[in-house]
Amino acid sequence: MLTDALRSELIKLRALRTTYALGPVSVLAMAGTAVLWLDGARREAGAGAAPSAIIESAAFAFGSGTLVSGVALAVFTALLVTTDLSSGTINHSLLLLTRGRVFGAKLLLALGAAMAVSLVGTLAVGLVAAVMLPGTLLGALTTSGTWWLNLLGLTASHLLWACLGSTAGMVVKRQAPAVGVLLAVTLAVPVASATVAAIGGPTRWAEYLPSGLMQAATVTGSESMLSLSPGIASLGLLAWVVAVAAVGWLSFRRTA
Repeated sequence: MLTDALRSELIKLRALRTTYALGPVSVLAMAGTAVLWLDGARREAGAGAAPSAIIESAAFAFGSGTLVSGVALAVFTALLVTTDLSSGTINHSLLLLTRGRVFGAKLLLALGAAMAVSLVGTLAVGLVAAVMLPGTLLGALTTSGTWWLNLLGLTASHLLWACLGSTAGMVVKRQAPAVGVLLAVTLAVPVASATVAAIGGPTRWAEYLPSGLMQAATVTGSESMLSLSPGIASLGLLAWVVAVAAVGWLSFRRTA
């Protein structure tokens, strides 16, 4: 059953040393980056800026550290898969469980890790905001539509990062190459887009790739990457989750 596969994956998760390092790194990245944004919001409040502008600036703080936290999350899920594949432990699981259930358990664990990082990271940023912002602004922040859209964007971004890590592990199967391919594919696109823009070429295509959608969903990118609304960008990220998961399944089916 799927519950048996999940139980097996959780046992492996507790044995993986990076579990106790990359999880906190993801949360600290969100909280640390948010301090800069919240400090800007506090300065705006001190300068007499409009409350709506201050709330909007504070709302963006929650998703401002998604790049660093997402990369840490992707590396974690990639290592979780490659450790199992490279050590041969996967063969023991496949003797007792169907391939589909093992894959489903690995995917659910990766997505669960993304949800956990999103939740704990949001709470951590919320605590920082409670210290740095006046109580009236904090109350208005939680009722702001911008804030909720930003939370949706950071959660969708984390889900995709986790799925990208798992799929990279299933495709490459070795730890170092999987992490290298993951970082090259996800981080090379913004560099390529900036290069094309510098020579006057079209860059609209980059908006629909994961990196562009993540920037739009959390409103943390350059103006050229923010033509899509955060809600639409988040839906695009969820569509990428499905596509990347399908690639992972096709590769996992051929795993020996």
